[in-house]
Amino acid sequence: MENKKCPICGKIMRYEINNSAINYYCDFCKYSETTTYYDSKIWDISIYEIIIKENKNINLDKIKVISHITGLNFIESKKILTYGGILCKNSSSIIEQNKKKLDSASIKYETIKIK
Repeated sequence: MENKKCPICGKIMRYEINNSAINYYCDFCKYSETTTYYDSKIWDISIYEIIIKENKNINLDKIKVISHITGLNFIESKKILTYGGILCKNSSSIIEQNKKKLDSASIKYETIKIK
């Protein structure tokens, strides 16, 4: 998010994002304004692919994350972690959710935009 200067005093304003609104506040002169917030990830209709890289130190928690994302059983999920491969193809919002799960489990992956 880009810093915005207060139109009254010129100081940098702080901001808060609430759903589809962004609220700017100037702590110096108390000026405030609200405007529409646009998250580009929500409107991204591209299709992305998550590719799992070979992972070491495979454990039950990592296997569960892969299984939860793919719906595959324990053995197939372990194979994806061990050898790598395509995990899923989906829209930006779903891919972002899956990336958070992979990051939390320290699973190596890469994301590619395919359409």
